Amino acid sequence: MKLRPPLVAKYADYVPVFPVQQRTAAQRAGISFEKAVQKRLQLLHRRVEVGPWLYYKAARKGGVCQPDALLWLADDHICIVEIKLSWMRPVRKKLLEFYGPIVQAIYPEARLSFLQIYKNAKPQSHKKPISIYALGGLPINKYKECQWLGL
Repeated sequence: MKLRPPLVAKYADYVPVFPVQQRTAAQRAGISFEKAVQKRLQLLHRRVEVGPWLYYKAARKGGVCQPDALLWLADDHICIVEIKLSWMRPVRKKLLEFYGPIVQAIYPEARLSFLQIYKNAKPQSHKKPISIYALGGLPINKYKECQWLGL
């Protein structure tokens, strides 16, 4: 999943079309939670891009991808957000090694932060998750986790 230079990225000028598929109850619950988190982020922050489609081209790899949200904490500080119903270990690597370089290529002057928001914790998740209401203090170039129960 790690992208190798050179890397070129931009906002996709099309939205990919996928075949209609039957979703399980768990998948529907995850999508519902994702939408609720995105709505809450939009209420709490001035600038949030929900599910932007991004095009990238790197050595031996290219395509389109879609982080769950790009959250501007300041004019030059972007938080890349991945939302999961239950905490997932691979999200950290995906944020840091995949989405991070793509967003940095689009916004080379931006400082980045990385955030996994989940509802259901697991024993391996951070012991001190941050609050969804305190994201303004996210450190630069760091990965953090936030448990939000939808309250």
